[in-house]
Amino acid sequence: MQMIKSRQLTSNAYNPEVAEAIYNSICEQYFPALKQLVESLDKLAWTNS
Repeated sequence: MQMIKSRQLTSNAYNPEVAEAIYNSICEQYFPALKQLVESLDKLAWTNS
């Protein structure tokens, strides 16, 4: 849910501090979570094929 809120903020992120906070969230939270999701789905795909 926080990822959606960050996305909404990016469309109006003229404040450098807000932009940097969103960037840090992407690098530290969202990317690792999405990477883990892809790995889990990949394992499921191989298990079910």
